[in-house]
Amino acid sequence: MKKNNLYVAALVLGCFTANAQGVGIGTPSPVASAMLEVNSTSKGFLMPRMTTSERVAVTSPAKGLQVFDTTTNTLWYFNGTIWVNAGAAVADNLGNHSATQDLLLNSNALQLEGAGGVNKIVYNTTVDGPVITGNAGGSLGTASGGNATALTWLANGAVGVGTTTPFATAKFQAAQDKTAYGEFGQLMATGLTDPNQKLVLGYNTTTDKGFIQSVHSGTAWTNLSLQPNNGNVTVGAFTDNATSKLEVNGASTNYVAYNAGAGRTINYLLSNLAYTTANAAGTFTLTGVKDGGTYSLAVRGTVSGTALFAASGFTVKYANNRPTTAGTETVYTLVVMGSTIYVYMSAGF
Repeated sequence: MKKNNLYVAALVLGCFTANAQGVGIGTPSPVASAMLEVNSTSKGFLMPRMTTSERVAVTSPAKGLQVFDTTTNTLWYFNGTIWVNAGAAVADNLGNHSATQDLLLNSNALQLEGAGGVNKIVYNTTVDGPVITGNAGGSLGTASGGNATALTWLANGAVGVGTTTPFATAKFQAAQDKTAYGEFGQLMATGLTDPNQKLVLGYNTTTDKGFIQSVHSGTAWTNLSLQPNNGNVTVGAFTDNATSKLEVNGASTNYVAYNAGAGRTINYLLSNLAYTTANAAGTFTLTGVKDGGTYSLAVRGTVSGTALFAASGFTVKYANNRPTTAGTETVYTLVVMGSTIYVYMSAGF
């Protein structure tokens, strides 16, 4: 029995070669840098095989531990922190190109093309978000209706939305025709808590006119303020020396005069100019007047009489107020200063 055991031991040991450098299997002279060298031209090295569930259940895996995962059919090793698919690209965790966890760049850039860091996506702590850098400009696209370019920027900083060729001097350009006025335009600024609160800027290509509109959608058109806190506004001129809140280079006119019909209530919210076919005798009620305003009313009634005026919150004072001349028209000029309305009569037209 002892002879048989010795024979088996000798047979097994005959397959191994050991020296001071390491152990060789299938080779009498293992390389000096290897503790173990397995050499064969007809057989391979078979490492432990297990499922993914079995792999992740290994207790306290040692750094460098390797197994073959029969679920993914790939070789995995433990890097001291996580299991890494050895079939993936070096130093990533994408496995078979399907990430198993967040891909962390650790402040490194995601290079798109080129060298020298001129075309890249990076995280910038100054803006607290991703920054896209294009040395000669760039674009963002959308797959809606085909591969359309949604945003383009040029090397000089010009930006275009919906166009790949923004003007070099334009910092923002939207390419979209607008054939009507209303609450939708090429550019809209909306409220955060209520997106129906809008400031709309557009160009009506049908009328060939630009427009700015303030609107609360579904509620009412709202007021538009220019320079509400400070500063002056010029129309028809470019100057840095405007001295009035509003300076107009050219004629300033009402769109139309308000036609009150035969009525005696005059709504000056509709125009600073108004006319009525009512006779002068009696009281005209004024609405929409405000401090600092100048208004005119043409009374076209044919019967002579003396006109009086009333406005809530205002005192009315007259100069040369008298009966009108029958068969003629009379124009009243009304100037509002503070809470007083000053009325001047011009008769005989």
